[in-house]
Amino acid sequence: MKIYVAGPMTGLPEWNYPAFNAAAAALRAEGHEVVNPAEMGAKYGTADEINANPEMLADLIHEELDAIAYCDALYLLPGWEKSPGTRRELEVALAPYNRLALIVAPVEKKGGEAENLDDAMEKIRLREGMKK
Repeated sequence: MKIYVAGPMTGLPEWNYPAFNAAAAALRAEGHEVVNPAEMGAKYGTADEINANPEMLADLIHEELDAIAYCDALYLLPGWEKSPGTRRELEVALAPYNRLALIVAPVEKKGGEAENLDDAMEKIRLREGMKK
């Protein structure tokens, strides 16, 4: 299965690359082909260089969104629901012409149970005043 790793970057230490790279390594160890945005940006420069150059950032985002259409699944890292960029990737993945499977990395809640996609989507709906 070809899997695109999606998650928050902006405002996180090291642009959250360690989480992206760890997820990519774990998925590859399971035999999957992985599209990792942290790796895609390497040809443009460092994360700091990319984010300091609006044109370069726009080119990379365009390339990332295009890559989603060639994947079978979107792997959502913890915190994805707070990330506008990841929500945009999710919109592309859920577009009728794509129909990607969604895989959500488990996140422990305070009560010890793992958050699921339905819980996270409900948070987004409530925060943004969306209907089911």
